[in-house]
Amino acid sequence: MAMPYFLTALLMLSLVFGCITGQLSAVSSAAMAGAQAAVELCLSMAGAICLWSGVMTLMDRCGLSQKLARLLRPVLRRLLPNASRDSETLAAVSANVSANLLGLGNAATPLGIRAATRMAEGCGGVASDELCRLVVLNTASIQLLPTTVAAVRSAHGCAAPFDSCPLCGSPRRCRWRRDCWRHGACKPYGGADMDVTSLLIPLLLTTVAVWGLRQRVDVYAALTDGAAEGLRVLLRIFPNLVALLTAVYMFRASGALDWLTALLAPVLTAIGIPPETTPLLVIRPLSGSGALAAGSELMETYGVDSTIGRTAAVMLGCTETTFYTIAVYFGAAGVRRLRYTIPAALTADLAGFLAAAWCVRFFF
Repeated sequence: MAMPYFLTALLMLSLVFGCITGQLSAVSSAAMAGAQAAVELCLSMAGAICLWSGVMTLMDRCGLSQKLARLLRPVLRRLLPNASRDSETLAAVSANVSANLLGLGNAATPLGIRAATRMAEGCGGVASDELCRLVVLNTASIQLLPTTVAAVRSAHGCAAPFDSCPLCGSPRRCRWRRDCWRHGACKPYGGADMDVTSLLIPLLLTTVAVWGLRQRVDVYAALTDGAAEGLRVLLRIFPNLVALLTAVYMFRASGALDWLTALLAPVLTAIGIPPETTPLLVIRPLSGSGALAAGSELMETYGVDSTIGRTAAVMLGCTETTFYTIAVYFGAAGVRRLRYTIPAALTADLAGFLAAAWCVRFFF
C-alpha cells in the first residue's frame, strides 16, 4: 500500500510548501495541468501501445518470441525462475528486456505490461518477488541505443550524439562509408544522411512481418488483435496516470522540489555526483518529460560535451521514470500491495546515477 501514502505525502507537501512560498495559485493550476497532462500522455501512448501489442501478438503466433526467449533463457532463468517456467510470460519478459536494451522505450512499456499482467495472475493484488524484480529491471534499464538522449544531444549541437552509447561509441567503421559509427550517421547512397538508429523500428517491423508470412501466419489479423488488446490495457493505465501526474505537477509548482534540490546537493558532492545534476536526479524518478527538460537545460548551460552534460546524458540513458513505471505496470496488472518495490527501484536509480557519474569521469 505504498503508493497511497506516497501520493498523500506529495499532496501534503505541495500544500505546505505552497503556503510557505505563496504559490498556492500555481499549485492549484498545476493540479488541473497534471490531470490534463495525463490525458495527453495516454493519447500519445495509445498508438505505440496498440502497435507494439500487435507486434508482440504477431511474434507469438509466428514463433519469434519463443526464439528470443530461448536466447535470453539462461539469464532470465536465474533472475526470474518461476516466470521462466511459463513460455508466454518468458517470451514477454524477453521481448521487454530486448526492447529496453535497444532503446525502444515505446515498445518496452507494453511488452513489460504484458509480462507483469501474466506474472500477477493468482497473486491476489500483492506483488511477488519476481514481479518486483521485473519492475526494478525496467526502472534501471540500460540502453545500448539511447535514441531519445541522442536526439537531445544533437539538438544542442553535438557532432557525435552517440559517442556515449555502449553500442555505437566504439570506433567501428560503417561499411557504406568510412564514417565512424559513433557519429550516429552514414551516407549509404545518394549522399543523403541517415541516422543508424532510424533503421531499428522499420527493420524490426519488416523482419517480424516477413517471418510471419514465411510461417503462414495471418499478419494483418495478428496485428489488429494485438492492437485491440492494447486499447484495453490503456484503459487500465489511465486512472493511475491521472493520480500520479496530478501529484507530481503540484509538487513541482509548490517549490518543494527546489528545496529538496538544495538539501541533497552536499550529499551528492560527497559521493562523487556533480551537484549541478541534482534537479535531474530528483525529477528523474517522477517525470520523464521533466527529466528530459532538466537534462536538456544542463547540456545547454554547461555544454553538451562537458562533464556535466555527458553525465546528464548517461544518467538519462541508464535510469527510468520509476514511479511512472510502477504505476503503469502495477496498475495494468491490478497490483495494490507493492511491498519493497519502491525502495528497491530507487536504490537501482541511485546505483545508475553513481555509475553514470563515475563512468563519465573514467572514460572522458
